[in-house]
Amino acid sequence: MKNNYNYKHSFIFAFVFQMLDLKLPENAEPIINYSFAVLTLSIIILFNVTSAFFNLMSLYLLNKYDINEKFKKYPFLIKLIRYYEGGSLINIGLDLCMFLICLLIIIISSATFLGIIFHFS
Repeated sequence: MKNNYNYKHSFIFAFVFQMLDLKLPENAEPIINYSFAVLTLSIIILFNVTSAFFNLMSLYLLNKYDINEKFKKYPFLIKLIRYYEGGSLINIGLDLCMFLICLLIIIISSATFLGIIFHFS
C-alpha cells in the first residue's frame, strides 16, 4: 500500500493559514513555496522572541516589586509564582533554542537557494 501524501509544510501555521483561506496552489513556483516556508519560519521566530521577551520582563517585574512579600497571605499564589519562576527559565531557554534553529534554517536554506556553497574546513 503506497501513501500518496504530499507534505509541503508541517507547522501549526499551515492550519492557521488554511483557516484564513490562504492556500498555496499545487503548481506554484518553487520560489513561492520557498517564500511561504521562510514566512512560516519568520513567524515562529517572531513568536519565540516575543515570548522570551515577555518571560524575561515578567521575571524582572516579579523580582523588582517583590511580589512574594506582598502576597504572603495567599500561599497558593506564592506556590504558583515560584512554579512560574522555575518554568519560565526553562521556557526562555527553549524559546531561544528554537529561535536559533529556525534562524539557522533560514540562513542555510537562503544561502543554498542562492547557490552559495558552504565550505567547512
